[in-house]
Amino acid sequence: MQKATETKFSGLGGCAVTLNSFGWNDESQITVNDTVGGDSVVLTGVSTQYLRGSIKNYVRELGYRDESVERRQFLETLSEELATVLSRWESKKAEAKGNEVEQ
Repeated sequence: MQKATETKFSGLGGCAVTLNSFGWNDESQITVNDTVGGDSVVLTGVSTQYLRGSIKNYVRELGYRDESVERRQFLETLSEELATVLSRWESKKAEAKGNEVEQ
């Protein structure tokens, strides 16, 4: 990390967080946008491996807290999205395997 000091931002109740991973390298980007003022903080060069690990830890920690309807709904929605992506990947995998057999 190039910066040795810590910068804290407060009053971020009206903010949006965007996570981006790039297929052409092993780096990700995290953007925090102030939805009221329009300012943003962008972190570039984040290792995709560490970003994935952070997401996994976040989801795991949700299970240790008191269960709420909102958390459960988030986890169910996340599960549905994961199932959709995995299904799409399985379809492409089967399609590629079928193309190999034809050749």
